[in-house]
Amino acid sequence: MNLVVELQLPHQKQNSLLSIHSIASELGENTSEATAKISADGQVTLNSRYLTEVLNIIDADEIVFSFNGKLSPCVIREQVKNPDYTHIIMPLKS
Repeated sequence: MNLVVELQLPHQKQNSLLSIHSIASELGENTSEATAKISADGQVTLNSRYLTEVLNIIDADEIVFSFNGKLSPCVIREQVKNPDYTHIIMPLKS
């Protein structure tokens, strides 16, 4: 099963919600939201397996997730416990 996750970051002062939209051909679609400190807007599509792997490795309440465009590599970092750890995920074309 191939699960695709689309992250949308709306840069609005009154809205600090990260929108997470997942699509699985066998299971359907789901949209969730999470609170986040958002410094810029953007949208990126990732393979959920790669995102899940890094979130299982990082043992922190907060992470830094950054990217420069839909097709640029996504950089995920932990700032407190292990600031030297950097994880890179290449986005999917969508």
